[in-house]
Amino acid sequence: MALALLLASVLGLTALPAAAAAQDEALPRLLRLPASTRAMALGDAFMTDAGSADAVFYHPGLVSGSAGFGLAVQSWSGVSTSAHAAAATDWFDGTVAVGLQTLQYDRAADAPLGAGLAQDPLFQQEARGASERVASVAYGREDSGLRWGVSGKVVEQRLEGEAETAWAMDLGLAREVGPLTVALSAQNLGTEMTFGDAGVPLPRRYTLGAGAYGREVGPLDVGFSGSLRYEEQAEEWIPGAGLEVGYWPVRGRTFVGRVGVQRVPEGEASGVTFGAAFWGDDLTLEWAWMPFGGAVDDGTHRIGIGWR
Repeated sequence: MALALLLASVLGLTALPAAAAAQDEALPRLLRLPASTRAMALGDAFMTDAGSADAVFYHPGLVSGSAGFGLAVQSWSGVSTSAHAAAATDWFDGTVAVGLQTLQYDRAADAPLGAGLAQDPLFQQEARGASERVASVAYGREDSGLRWGVSGKVVEQRLEGEAETAWAMDLGLAREVGPLTVALSAQNLGTEMTFGDAGVPLPRRYTLGAGAYGREVGPLDVGFSGSLRYEEQAEEWIPGAGLEVGYWPVRGRTFVGRVGVQRVPEGEASGVTFGAAFWGDDLTLEWAWMPFGGAVDDGTHRIGIGWR
């Protein structure tokens, strides 16, 4: 019964129309950025069968069965940086995961609070500093083949010396469908932030994702992932997909190449992303890159390290 109610809640939330006061401006930007190095390289389509603790940032339903920990840092032309950390372990007949996200960036003096996405070159000269932090705790488990999860998070935004805190939650379901792992999530369901007399909503999003890795094609292992995300405030559908190919000359040593595509509704960020990884036994080293404006030497880079 509890699982049926959770499913009905998620499906009901995805069917809700945008609120009359919905607007493109939503904070914090941190909740709209890629939260996984692997996902960023795959068009921000999270690999649903990864078993990674980064599931706490994308699909709470995938927290069940995830393990390990990881750290990642992302930079925009050396002007602004974000950092992510996630860990997961078995607990109370399920899995508990924790996630921490931080972002330091600059905002142009004449830019509105929520102008643009941080995948865009927002970090301009003659700007004022701001910072964001998000702490998440999620619990997930599996019952009768259906995986479900719930995440609670506290969000802090500091802007020009003024601090605001909001609370939010994520809901998610996941299930194996043939060779695919399919996941559905509703994220950032919570209170809005208030700066002065202005109320700024959290960036609610609803995502359907699917993926699989490990299909053998000759000496290679091939994986793919896809997602369809609805951004409520912007009233935008954001599709994304990615392909990764792994080659292991020695068992336990795998070299991976990645490419992804996604819709970028605004700004100069490229719709194509790239990445690479090395899996050495339980150690993972990962890199992802999104170019800006077609310039080869301009873009945002992300580097991650983890233990599976």
